[in-house]
Amino acid sequence: YDKKMYGFVAQEVKAAMDSIGLDDWAGYAYDDDNDTHALRLMEMTGVLVQGWKDLDARIAALEAA
Repeated sequence: YDKKMYGFVAQEVKAAMDSIGLDDWAGYAYDDDNDTHALRLMEMTGVLVQGWKDLDARIAALEAA
C-alpha cells in the first residue's frame, strides 16, 4: 500500500482528554482485562467538525481585525 494514511493514537487522545478534565467520552474506550486503548471513530466526527467550525470562526475574527 503506497498511500499516506493519517490517524489517531488512542493514548494521545486520552492524554488530551485528561488535559481538559474530560473523564468520560463515548469515543474512547479502555479494556482493563487486555490493557488496550481504542477509539470509536464515528464518535469523533461531531467533535472534529465542531473544532473545525470554532477554528474557522477564530481565523475569520483575526482576519477582520
